[in-house]
Amino acid sequence: MLHRYYLTQRPVSIGTQPKGFFSFSDDPGELPNGITYYGHVDYDRDLTDQEVKEYELYDGGKNFNALDG
Repeated sequence: MLHRYYLTQRPVSIGTQPKGFFSFSDDPGELPNGITYYGHVDYDRDLTDQEVKEYELYDGGKNFNALDG
């Protein structure tokens, strides 16, 4: 299972998200709650609250299989 986090302040780049992500997208968009994002990163683990806060990520709360992505 993967866990998705949205980048709300800047696009995917070196140092803009924690290391060790499984996959990413740099396609911008808007979540149903109105939050604009610059891309997302998928991890095979839950990030810590500190990581989410430090990198200004939005926890998508969506667990999915890699093939479902």
